[in-house]
Formats: sequence, C-alpha cells, structure tokens
Amino acid sequence: TSDGQDYIDHNENDLIFNRTIKRAKYNKEYYYISSYQTISVDRDLRYSMDECRFNAGNYFLKRKDAEKVLEKVRKIFDDYKNGEL
Repeated sequence: TSDGQDYIDHNENDLIFNRTIKRAKYNKEYYYISSYQTISVDRDLRYSMDECRFNAGNYFLKRKDAEKVLEKVRKIFDDYKNGEL
C-alpha cells in the first residue's frame, strides 16, 4: 500500500464474516491461536492453512489482538468444562 503498511485491505465480499479485516502482504508475518491455546506466528505464503486461518478469523496482525481473543476462547472452554454452557 502507499502508506508503507505490511497488510492489504479486504472487504466483506472476500470473507466468511461481514466485516473488513486486514491481511498481511505475501510472506509477511501474522499471528494465530494454535490448537495448544498459545499464540503462534507464521508467514502468509497463501498456503491452504493461511487461507483457513484467515477465513476462520484466526488471523491477527498484532499479537495483542490475538492475546485478547485467546483470553475469550479460554473463558469459553472453561465455561464449557464447568458445565456453564
């Protein structure tokens, strides 16, 4: 982009969700929540796993955003384990 950012804009027509999110440029890093409930980092090479994470919403340009979502995910799992869901 002309502002020098390492992401590209996508609109709701590109996504499962009806919201605009940003995607890393090719070969740039992004964060995601792993199946171990940890924050991991990967490079977006447009592989099928990158596409799956992006389309599922498990794709973050900022670590702190991934951490916020992970906190909520853990709460949901804890509620489920405790029979609160």
